[in-house]
Amino acid sequence: MADVRKPIQKRSIEKKQKILTAGFDLFCEKGYYKTNTIEIAKRAEVSTGAVYSYFKDKKEIYIEAFESYLDSLSDCLLKELGKISPFDLSYFVDDWIAAYLKIYASSGRALAQLRMMIIDDEDVNHHFSASENTYFSKIIEILEKNGITHNEIREKIFACCVLIDTLRQENSIFSHNELDFNAFREQISYGIVGNSVCRTWESCTLAFPCAVNRVIHDSIACYAHFHDACFLAVALLNYRAAKADKAINGWKSSLILPVDCSAGFAIHLLR
Repeated sequence: MADVRKPIQKRSIEKKQKILTAGFDLFCEKGYYKTNTIEIAKRAEVSTGAVYSYFKDKKEIYIEAFESYLDSLSDCLLKELGKISPFDLSYFVDDWIAAYLKIYASSGRALAQLRMMIIDDEDVNHHFSASENTYFSKIIEILEKNGITHNEIREKIFACCVLIDTLRQENSIFSHNELDFNAFREQISYGIVGNSVCRTWESCTLAFPCAVNRVIHDSIACYAHFHDACFLAVALLNYRAAKADKAINGWKSSLILPVDCSAGFAIHLLR
């Protein structure tokens, strides 16, 4: 097979983009294994030979298509977060949640498809784990620029991302009738930042069981939010179980996630 070429002229760039768009749409519709390059070529209105002139195989199309899609979403999110001024941690977290829910609102099918491939394919797993770590680093850069630092900040950002994405899934995919979404959102925000009294990371770093107990206890005090507290507790416990395997839904990360503690994963992750 001839070496793939990098498009330079506008027409070639547009043709390659058509292939990526067609591939992405088909992967989301049918899944990776039920999609072939002949179908991609047909959807893109190019020859199969044209497909292989830009990509060595179907997996390469998959990786580049999903990378482009995720980069476009994360770039929008990071742009929104970078605008926050003056910086206040509570407002930052609220804006992070709001922007994430808005920008990723229609991404459920694509993310679900990608998650399956991350579990099934080692190349895809490694590639997007690295991309995820880059995303963490950019969030950390924003926080550190505004004086939020900690030795375990990467682990805490990872935990925050898990919680916020759980909120996205409930908002756009699931429909738990007994779950008050707004109350659940408040629980997530509280779980990350806590109340405004605490101003340092160390002062609110609790052991994981204490974090779960505190969230449930506070919500039971207001019985109307009991279901929401239980849902959040399940999310936290799923995170805890995944840490034992150093993975979340098959996502093997370079993060160091100790089993005997929660890397400061507490009621106030960012305080």
